[in-house]
Amino acid sequence: MKWTKYLALATILVLLVGCGKDEGNAEKAGAAIDSAVDRARDAIEDMDGDGPMEDAGEAIDDAYSAAKETTADVLASAKEDGTKALDSAKASSQQLLDDVAKKAEETRLKAKAAMEKD
Repeated sequence: MKWTKYLALATILVLLVGCGKDEGNAEKAGAAIDSAVDRARDAIEDMDGDGPMEDAGEAIDDAYSAAKETTADVLASAKEDGTKALDSAKASSQQLLDDVAKKAEETRLKAKAAMEKD
């Protein structure tokens, strides 16, 4: 009986050593899950706290703000240019009116002088 115990013990040891070498389906699935969890953990650690959608939203907000500021600058510049052009046109119109009035006065004086001669 002694030898049967040793034989059983040796058989169990051989089976246990053999089990360690070949991975079964469950062990392979467990390893795949562990690998996926590790990759997910690494990806989360690599993130700066914001997800890709939040980063995209921030980029869109920044672009909108820049466009809004640029539009406001363009409108302010156009308003300033328009005001300058209007002021220049007013000054030119006033100068033209003054010139016309001066010529009219000169013509009136010439006409009066001609009438006085006759």
